[in-house]
Amino acid sequence: MVEIHAMKIPREIHEEQLDGLISFLTTEKQVKLTKLIHKKDLYRSLLGEIIIRFIIMKRYNMRNDNIKFIYNHFGKPDLYNHPDFSFNISHSGSWVICAINHQEIGIDIEEIKPLPYLSIASSCFAKEELEDIRMRNKEDQLRYFFDLWTLKESFIKFYGKGLAIPLKSFVIRKLSERKIEVYEKNKKLPLAFKQYYIDEHHKLSVCIKEGDFPRQICFWDCNRLYDEMQFE
Repeated sequence: MVEIHAMKIPREIHEEQLDGLISFLTTEKQVKLTKLIHKKDLYRSLLGEIIIRFIIMKRYNMRNDNIKFIYNHFGKPDLYNHPDFSFNISHSGSWVICAINHQEIGIDIEEIKPLPYLSIASSCFAKEELEDIRMRNKEDQLRYFFDLWTLKESFIKFYGKGLAIPLKSFVIRKLSERKIEVYEKNKKLPLAFKQYYIDEHHKLSVCIKEGDFPRQICFWDCNRLYDEMQFE
């Protein structure tokens, strides 16, 4: 069963709580966090891993220090020795999100902000997608650009190969809110997509091969997560 978990990034995490959360990570990951210049980037990376660690601890009755991740050639992490557990993390703007499933899953969130979307789409998207953007009313084009962007990112993250899959090599068609399709060399692929409303400033998309999407997102609070981790 697919699960979607989300946490709004707090403006400030108390120093004692921050140190406690960081202590749950491996030494290697702690070192990487210390290299992040901006506080919000640190919070995003930290909370994404804390959420997935807590989910794993609960699901498998596993101690945090027994959790081991392995990585493919493109850097996509998997839980060691649990092939029936797949997860994907994304963060942008005010949110960090995590999706889990019994098989591969991809998720992406993006903050909606002004940018030269037609120029980006012309360079990165398939021509059919660029035309779909241009066909919309001017006031709707930016939001639809982020619809396509998150859908395409969720597709790439589903396969776990990053930009080794060129964004122009496949076409996303959003025919309606419930009907989203993907084509590769004019062949429709057997994948399912769903978009969730998280707030008016972000777009969120999920990609799976089969299964049921949850109706709702599970929302987390930083204080609650910290307290839960302390007693595990």
